[in-house]
Amino acid sequence: EMLRSLVGSEMCIRDSIITMPLSIGLLLWQVPEGELAERQRIPFLKGLAIMWQNGPFKRLMIGFMIGGIGPALAGPLYVLFVNHVIGEDMAGNIILLVFYSANLIGVSLWGWLARRIGKRKAWLAGMSLMLVSQPWYILLGPGDLPAMMMILFVGGMGAGSFAAIPAAMKADVIDIDRVESGEDRTGLFFSVWSLANKLIVAFAVGLAFPILDAFGFRADQTNGPDQLMALKILFAGFPVICYALAMSVVWHYPITESHHAKVIRSLRELETARA
Repeated sequence: EMLRSLVGSEMCIRDSIITMPLSIGLLLWQVPEGELAERQRIPFLKGLAIMWQNGPFKRLMIGFMIGGIGPALAGPLYVLFVNHVIGEDMAGNIILLVFYSANLIGVSLWGWLARRIGKRKAWLAGMSLMLVSQPWYILLGPGDLPAMMMILFVGGMGAGSFAAIPAAMKADVIDIDRVESGEDRTGLFFSVWSLANKLIVAFAVGLAFPILDAFGFRADQTNGPDQLMALKILFAGFPVICYALAMSVVWHYPITESHHAKVIRSLRELETARA
């Protein structure tokens, strides 16, 4: 059951089969080709040094990784929580539908809010929503599926901030690097970001299941109060710590919208000079 929770439900697979070709088709049809960027070969150690010297990117990366552990850890545990705490074996698909619907709404909401108050503040607002909603799971018990769906909807909206805003902030710090270095190292930054995403998931899964196992939790049998409380604390409590730490890191993120506007002007002047 633990392994199945990592893979997801059959509904997710069916939806992906339908939505992925449509999304790729729209991408190929609507998004124009960009200009061919100059290719560079940067040694691995030099690439790490570039990452470390970019202060805003370093702060953004640390905040994203710490905060991302929360949903990455809760993701593989939600099936166990529904089955063993709520006592609803067949509710996984419904909960996924609620979560991803809220997630979709959240992406639009935080994108709209970011254009008005700034990306950093909008992301902090999204994490605040996740932080406030997550602890309520610990109060749930058998038959509380409607309450869980309400909490999950609120948390799913907050999680939408992770889907959109950090990527936009990443593009901002890449622009700064282009101005300061005079080179386009977008691929390097994206590679490190992609690696960070994979590390987050690996760390979360490697942390969650051994802790549950240490408390004697078993997915294929009835668990006692101590095992269920361990699942509750891990599912409801640990992500809160991650969100709080991530917010403390992102709180002092230095790139404001006015700062980035100056960077864009500098980039245009640089491109004009090259032309």
